[in-house]
Amino acid sequence: MPERLGRYQLLKLIATGGMGEIFLATREDQRTGIARQVVIKRILRHLACDQNFIDLFQNEARLATQLQHPNIARVYGLENEGGTYFISMEWVEGRSLREIFARSQKRGLKIAPHLAAYIASEALRGLHFAHELTDGQGRALGILHRDVSP
Repeated sequence: MPERLGRYQLLKLIATGGMGEIFLATREDQRTGIARQVVIKRILRHLACDQNFIDLFQNEARLATQLQHPNIARVYGLENEGGTYFISMEWVEGRSLREIFARSQKRGLKIAPHLAAYIASEALRGLHFAHELTDGQGRALGILHRDVSP
C-alpha cells in the first residue's frame, strides 16, 4: 500500500541519493478533486535527526525555489510533516537519459552526435542559469550542482 506523507500519496521510489529519497507522488486538490503528480524529495530517515543535515536540506530548498528556468524542474517548496522534512517539486513526464542510454546500448545503437550535443547544451543552459543566479542586490548565490546525472 502506498505511503502517505502529509497531503501527498507516495507512489513509488524513483531514486536514493546522499541526502534524500526521491518519490513519484500525487497530491489531490481539496477544492477540485484533481490529482497532480509531483516529485517528493524526503530527507533520509537516518539524517532526519541531525540538525546539520536538516539545515543543509532547508537551504537546498530555499535556493531551489528561486530557480525559475525552462531546463530546471520547478521546486514548489519545503514542508515538514511529523518531523519529516521534504521538498515538493515538478514531475517532468518522460524517460530519463539513463533509460534512453540503456535502451540504446542494449539495441547496439549510439546516440547521434548532434543529438548528444543538443542534450548536453540544454542541460548546461540550466546549470549555467543556476550558477549565475544572484540575489536582489546582485550578489552571486554561489549555487553549484554536484549531482548531475542522466
